Amino acid sequence: MEGEQPCLILLEKVVGHPHPRAAVPVEVEERKPGLFSYGVGIFNEALPGYRGYIGVLYNNLWGKARGFSSRVDFKYREQIYYLENRVSLSYYEPYLTTDRLRGRFSLIREQELFDQRNRTILSTNDFRFSTEKDINKNTRFTYNVWGFSNQETFQFRDIPEDNNDDDEGSNKVLNIGTTGPVIEFDYRNNQFLPTSGSYTRVEMEYADPLLGSSRDNPGVTGVTATGKRNDENNEIQYFKTTFSTSHYIPLTKDKRWVWANSLQGGYLANLSSREDSGVPQVRSFFLGGSSTIRGFSFGATETVPGKRELCIKQGLIGTGDNSEDCRFEEFFTRKDATYFLVKSEIRFPISGNFGGLVFYDGGAVYLGEFTLEDPYRDSVGAGIRYDTPVGAFIFEFGYKLDRKTNAQNPLFDDESEIAIHFAVGTF
Repeated sequence: MEGEQPCLILLEKVVGHPHPRAAVPVEVEERKPGLFSYGVGIFNEALPGYRGYIGVLYNNLWGKARGFSSRVDFKYREQIYYLENRVSLSYYEPYLTTDRLRGRFSLIREQELFDQRNRTILSTNDFRFSTEKDINKNTRFTYNVWGFSNQETFQFRDIPEDNNDDDEGSNKVLNIGTTGPVIEFDYRNNQFLPTSGSYTRVEMEYADPLLGSSRDNPGVTGVTATGKRNDENNEIQYFKTTFSTSHYIPLTKDKRWVWANSLQGGYLANLSSREDSGVPQVRSFFLGGSSTIRGFSFGATETVPGKRELCIKQGLIGTGDNSEDCRFEEFFTRKDATYFLVKSEIRFPISGNFGGLVFYDGGAVYLGEFTLEDPYRDSVGAGIRYDTPVGAFIFEFGYKLDRKTNAQNPLFDDESEIAIHFAVGTF
């Protein structure tokens, strides 16, 4: 039976009937291989809004445990009046080779809010092929054989006829072709609601024009430090590695009080020697939001490091200019960067499946190109969670411990005091 365990996901029930002197008869009941799901709800990422999804899953094609899934997600934010959307298709091949090497193919088409102040939409077409293999019951190795992402940013206007794709400078297009390994060590007692154990993940990513990345990309305008205009070639060639580890310590015997801690870090380097090369903003290091520093809102409205400081120090706007004059997609990491993040959280029961939490988050991003004014930012906060078999639904708010305002320092935009998050799942 041990060699067939991966197929148990297709079974609803497995019952053995032990016998002291005979082979053990086993009764199995196959679960339904197909699933149709849908849902609607509210969220608060930068701006409140509504979200929903429709999904179809079938995980036993041709009776061989092959899987296919498709899903459509949508968001509608107040004050933006743009229907963000995401369409994904994926195929899972459990027998790519005879030694149980598995394969995954995915296609994603997405349009999402990228920069609230400038009303910028990021449109992405993404393809990825990866292989994976379980080294043992706690260790999985994945290799992203090839990923290709075509990304375009454009400014959205409330009046449809004002949206002109031919406006000079209105659209920025870039391609990112990548490859690299991922290794995971999972010792959690429950993947969705862990109360003990640990989870560690290490990922590496390499991007190069030979893999499809932009070599002649008119996506960045402005001038370099030498006065040369950045409107000819912007090569994308970089190496990136990230590390994260989470540990869960039960504080009571029933494991309802849990101390959860997470440490993350990463290194990123632009490998191209061309003066106008760099790592695009969408692949650079930024903190802020429900998954990192919860005192900051999600998206480009509040980031660590801040948009205004980056644009000023990279020469995209002047100190006295309004930050709306800088489009965030024009920022590239020109040299190298590192980051680290710490998260610590106490989870405790309230009643039934309801629980509470208090937390501290703190982290920093360091850039080799220039020194940031105050790189380390942190927050504290609290929240309420409702546990379900597939994860926790969480409402939480974070309070900035060192809020910045433009009056205090012209390098910063005015920051909010708190950020509110609705999330599904936790670290």
